[in-house]
Amino acid sequence: MILCSTTHRILAQLAQYQGKGICVRATSGITRSKKGASVANANSQPPTTSSENTLPGPFELPDKPAFLIDEYLRSITGESKPKSLQKDDSQAALEATKKLGLSSYRAIVYTEDELKKCDLSKPPSPENPHPFNPAHIPPTYSRSIAPYVNTSNCLQALVELGVDLFEVDTSNPTLTKRLVRLDLEKDVKPRLQWLVNEVGFEPSQLGEYLTRNPFFLLQELDDMRARVGYLDSKGFSKEEIVKIVDGCRFWVNFDVETIDHRLGWLHRELKLTAPQIRALISLEPRLIQFGVGQLERISKLLGKELNFRAEQVKRMLIKDPRVFLMNAKTLTETFIYVNRIMRLSKDLISKNPLILRCHLSAIRNRHEFLKKLGRASYEDIEALVPRPHEPSSQLEASRESPAEKSNELIPVVEMALFLHPSDEIFARKAARTYLEVYNDFLRTH
Repeated sequence: MILCSTTHRILAQLAQYQGKGICVRATSGITRSKKGASVANANSQPPTTSSENTLPGPFELPDKPAFLIDEYLRSITGESKPKSLQKDDSQAALEATKKLGLSSYRAIVYTEDELKKCDLSKPPSPENPHPFNPAHIPPTYSRSIAPYVNTSNCLQALVELGVDLFEVDTSNPTLTKRLVRLDLEKDVKPRLQWLVNEVGFEPSQLGEYLTRNPFFLLQELDDMRARVGYLDSKGFSKEEIVKIVDGCRFWVNFDVETIDHRLGWLHRELKLTAPQIRALISLEPRLIQFGVGQLERISKLLGKELNFRAEQVKRMLIKDPRVFLMNAKTLTETFIYVNRIMRLSKDLISKNPLILRCHLSAIRNRHEFLKKLGRASYEDIEALVPRPHEPSSQLEASRESPAEKSNELIPVVEMALFLHPSDEIFARKAARTYLEVYNDFLRTH
């Protein structure tokens, strides 16, 4: 060991005075005592100042706290800590463990013959004790559900079904506190058996459904039976019920009174018949999930602000109910473009409500491409009526299409082809050109 000169001097002084019966203490000096006798605590008696018991200044140890000098001397000599300090350290470690939320266990000492008759293939009991293993105990605190999976049969069964516990944990952090307390036999199995045997789900659908609706495991089974029974009483077939429960993930979470009120609003306000309501809910069951407020807002927007007739609003709802789930501002911007720029009539829009759900940039690109080719002629173009903000010169210019100048007959573009999701079908059948030409237009437009 390499020691500094100060350390060499201190050790030499210690060796010199230990042979003379002098005991070194953590005080401001060195006191003399009888050989072999114990010295009292440094704090109990003040150090003597007589020349007989105290050595001169060059041989005095520095005036430091007792525990610092003791730690320094123990680090040099290799001695262990006193038992009192060891007990204080263990107590401090235990308090730090409790503050961090970590699990701490009392040391278990087994007798020699206690575990001889232990059978690990059988569950533990007082007659068949198992050795205690802290790894088999769930953590007392965790920020995620992952550490509990190894000790929970319920969570392991959900993983085997295909449930994405990471998605459930991140999207519903407060829900996982209740999931770890579920019992597989009492809470989970009866609900899954009802979903498969009575509702009609396939076992392969359970994992995806529980990932999207983990609150299903917390619902009362009798309440869910009543909610599905309500659909059966309204004349929905078994296939339609499966589609509704799977398509609207929170359907079984709504009470019967809420569902009945929302279906009644469709019957009263939009004058839908029972078969029309069944077809509408089967086509888009999320209408009930969004509530009456969204439906009322869009129906008033179409009827009062955009001046659609009542039968046209009803037609759009039956044909494409997703229009009523759109953002009102986005819907208005798309309507202004297709009605005022493309000159499509409201009747044609109500027959093809998909155009209101398409992205405005995609509609603009296709219309500008057809306009450049001189083929922007649709099935039912609205009559060109001057508007207050539109100059008459602009109206006259818009009336003069390329076809009128060349006296050629332009084929009418069907809206089904204009709205086709494939660019190739649109280019070949609607624009009567090649896909490469349309792609070049998109790159340079």
